[in-house]
Order: sequence, then structure tokens, then C-alpha cells
Amino acid sequence: MTKINQDKNNVDIPKYWDQKYINNEARWDLGAPTPIIKEWAQTLSSRKSICVLGAGNGWDAMCLAELGHDVTAVDFSKVAVENMKKKSSAKEICIDIIYDNIFNLDKVFLNSFDIVFEYTCFCAINPKRRIDYVNLVYKILKPSGQFVALFFPLIDAPVSNGPPFSVNLKKTEELFNKYFKIIKRDIPKLSISPREDKEIFIIMKKNENNYKN
Repeated sequence: MTKINQDKNNVDIPKYWDQKYINNEARWDLGAPTPIIKEWAQTLSSRKSICVLGAGNGWDAMCLAELGHDVTAVDFSKVAVENMKKKSSAKEICIDIIYDNIFNLDKVFLNSFDIVFEYTCFCAINPKRRIDYVNLVYKILKPSGQFVALFFPLIDAPVSNGPPFSVNLKKTEELFNKYFKIIKRDIPKLSISPREDKEIFIIMKKNENNYKN
């Protein structure tokens, strides 16, 4: 396989994701905020600092910002970031938009966020980096911060070809349980039709006592 073809199929390279957006192949993009997240966000009683990982076109990030939260949205697709900037500017929504690999965030944002939000990022990264993802979330959350995740697609089987790469709930919780305490776990009622029974909404609290780097 040539290097060009390798790049086209390498989820670790921004060009892979750029082409998905350019070719209108971003199947994860709903064209609107995720209904489940919109419902959850309305339950927050105070202003929060929230980091949205793999924010894409920014629908969820904009929804959270419109509700009054301080939002940092991160993606390493230049196309997605430009789309997000245009959409948020047109709506006059203030978001800190970062064009970078999420795995670089801990260099700048140690213990910085009340909430880290996840939807279709965990299933998009190289599965070999899932433990790195857990470490990242832990590092950028404030003490007692929360990780809010809508994990998709749930499949009780070895990681499938992706993206999206399948999520085995038991194995995923084992990764996070070393450093987080699960405080909520629900099968969402507002899943869009193609994703019904294939995703789960989980809130975890950062556990300061168990982490060892």
C-alpha cells in the first residue's frame, strides 16, 4: 500500500477526517445538537467549563455555549474546525475552538474543566489509544470533575473495523473504573432511530485517589 493510500485510511491523520467532511461522509454528524445531550445540559444548575472532544462541526458545543457554559471545542480536522468557526460566528456564539490533536490537550489544560464531554470521539480514535484517552480525560478534568459520555456503537464483541470502532461496555468501564466512579448509567430514550439500543449515557466522577500515571 502506498503512503497516500495509507494516509487515506489512517484515523490518526487529520487528512482522513478532512476528506470525510469534504466528501459529505461524516455520518456521525446529525446536523443539530444531539437530543440526549441537549436534554442533559438543561439539567445543569450552574455555569460550567466544558471541553468537547472531537467536536466536529460543533453542534453540541454550540448548544452547551448557548446555555451559558464556557465551552472549549477541540478537533484536528481543519475542515471541521473551519465549519465550526463559521457556524458559531454566524450564530454569535462564543466558543474557544482549538485546532489540534486531543492528545495534546494535557500540555495546556491540566485540571482545567468541570466537565469533559464525549460523543463519537472514543469510537473514532485508534483503539490502541483508548487507555491514552482515559489518561487524557483524567488529566484535563478538575478534581471531582465529571466525564459525560454517550458511548456508541455498543457491541459485545472484539473491536470491529472502523471507524466507528465498536465499544464493548464491560471492557470500556474496566478502563475507566481505575480512575473514575460511575454515578449514572442510562439507556437513552432520545436516541435517533439508527442508534437505538446501540448507545449508553454514562456520567463518571474523577477519582483522585486511584490514579497512578
